[in-house]
Amino acid sequence: MSIYFIFMSNNYFTSILTRVKPFLNDMKKTITITVLISLVFFNCKHQSPIPENSRIDGKYIVFSPRISKTTLDSIKIENFKFESNKYPGFILNEKRYDIEYFFKLFNNGHLDYMTEYKDGDSYVYKNGIKKLPINNETIGITTLIHFSSNREYIIDKLDTLKIEKIFPKQKLILVGNDDDVRNYFYHYQ
Repeated sequence: MSIYFIFMSNNYFTSILTRVKPFLNDMKKTITITVLISLVFFNCKHQSPIPENSRIDGKYIVFSPRISKTTLDSIKIENFKFESNKYPGFILNEKRYDIEYFFKLFNNGHLDYMTEYKDGDSYVYKNGIKKLPINNETIGITTLIHFSSNREYIIDKLDTLKIEKIFPKQKLILVGNDDDVRNYFYHYQ
């Protein structure tokens, strides 16, 4: 009796497959076409949110939010405004960034001027972090900052820096991450 059941069940499944096979073939075609269209769509050239005709006009070297909590606590700061030298820091996405250096650039990417936000004349900040060594005599000669041709990198002198995050409203670009002692922001227009 069990052999008869297996035989009958096998015939039953065969008859079902015969009726369903055209439907499955159509499904395979549909899925294949959908996958191909998806691959073509997602492999199109990446469009950067940075406009094609924009240029970098400022660079901020700031302390990460973790460090900024320990630097200038008593100083008033506000939300980010480009080239606002009123306060030595800014707030961006509810994170505080204290500015160490600000570089204003000419249209060609060369240095116009630099502002250093000091914590006294010491080479070490109150929290034990050493100041970045910047040669004031050659900084204007060696500075050249611009976008790569695909706008996914920033070329800063000889360094090619990957763009980590873009803040379109403020026209700011973050290079690096919040875990570093310092973060590097570039402003574009």
